[in-house]
Amino acid sequence: MSAVGLGLAFAASIAIAAIAWGFGQREMRREVYWVGALTLAGLPVLICVLSPFLGAFMPTIAPPLEPVANLIAPRFAPGIPALPVAASSSIRWDHLALALWIAGAALRAAIELRRSLALHRRLRRTSEADTATRKRVARAARALGIAVEIDTRVDDIRSPFVSGLGRPVLVLSQACETSDAVLAHELAHVRRRDSWARLAARLTGMALWFNPFVFLIERERLLASEIACDRIALETLGHGRARSYARSLLDAACANSGPQAALGFGVAPKKALEMRIRSILSPAPKTRTAGGMVALAALSVLAVPVAGLQVAEAAGMAANPDFTSPVVQGRTTSRFGPAAPGPDGPRLHGGQDIAAPTGTPVTAPASGRVTYAGSAYNGQESWGHVVEIDHGGGWTTVYAHLHDFAVAPGDPVRAGQAIARVGASGVATGPHLHVEVRRDGERVDPAEHLPGLAPAAPSDG
Repeated sequence: MSAVGLGLAFAASIAIAAIAWGFGQREMRREVYWVGALTLAGLPVLICVLSPFLGAFMPTIAPPLEPVANLIAPRFAPGIPALPVAASSSIRWDHLALALWIAGAALRAAIELRRSLALHRRLRRTSEADTATRKRVARAARALGIAVEIDTRVDDIRSPFVSGLGRPVLVLSQACETSDAVLAHELAHVRRRDSWARLAARLTGMALWFNPFVFLIERERLLASEIACDRIALETLGHGRARSYARSLLDAACANSGPQAALGFGVAPKKALEMRIRSILSPAPKTRTAGGMVALAALSVLAVPVAGLQVAEAAGMAANPDFTSPVVQGRTTSRFGPAAPGPDGPRLHGGQDIAAPTGTPVTAPASGRVTYAGSAYNGQESWGHVVEIDHGGGWTTVYAHLHDFAVAPGDPVRAGQAIARVGASGVATGPHLHVEVRRDGERVDPAEHLPGLAPAAPSDG
């Protein structure tokens, strides 16, 4: 998961949610539309987070999506110098972006936890309903086909509400008797398992805290849920009681429905109240399921490619790398293996040196992710400016003595992409590139794996 990938996923999530919310304002949408919108808005972020794991099982997805990926992270043709990034940059933008996202999710989780605790404290203050009320609720529940036992409580409230995941808790007003219409509406929430849907929506809000349209969509989903419960209640009571049911809703409109973690009959916003009453009094509510599904299907055109790019990026690093691109155009001056003896005896040259003019582009031989870009590699200033790329499967490549580089730690790269320019930084006798190939930490001969690397001539040092 890279900073670019995470940013792309965030942007796609916001765009999908904004378009879905805009389309939803044109017609009265059923709940399935809003659930689909939330799902599509979360898909790019979910795939981005899971891409390192999905990529290991879907390595063949990268090649087909490579042309699309190049539109986002284009390759640089050999011979065209890369735009340099400051050589002193050591910020892990992917880590920074991930930390920011986690911090926002944690803050949102704290807000939701506070609401849940407030609801829990309120439920503890309630008292058990009398026998007659419990029997009445049990009869109404059987009429709606509800098999689970309902814990019926009473409290000093004006508008009843339902809560609880395992065992539903129905809180009624102890000041006045609850009408059959209100009771049927609350039990409809239980039959539909709306508390579980609300929990899923709250978890989605934690993950997509950065997306303001997600919370607008959730507001519309809650309204659609209330309208669906109104329909179920009317089917149970009979549509001949629609006007009295609407009157009950008006009576409860000025009352607080309780904490936001609960599901209540009353509703405060004027627009939502008008829509519910219109739906109750209309024998055939104007809802467009087919049109909504077409709109969501169109939005998937945005969600699926972005999600696929995340998998493709990870898949490119999952298997053994396919080294297909030459790293630099130049002349081999020192090859892998024993070199001239030093003060401590014979030494091993762990890479291959390629002489080239300063500024010659250095390109990645295969796709991977930058794990180092800076100076003092492994604490040694003699390496100069260095770039290290992890190609997956235990394979890494290292490029030293660079003039400058065009990548930062955490950046994904692809075969043929310009990553740096040849230089003479560190301890070097002239402009050249020192390149190493490592497998599971062990240095191997670059000439056996990287294309375009010729062995050194006998006269070379």
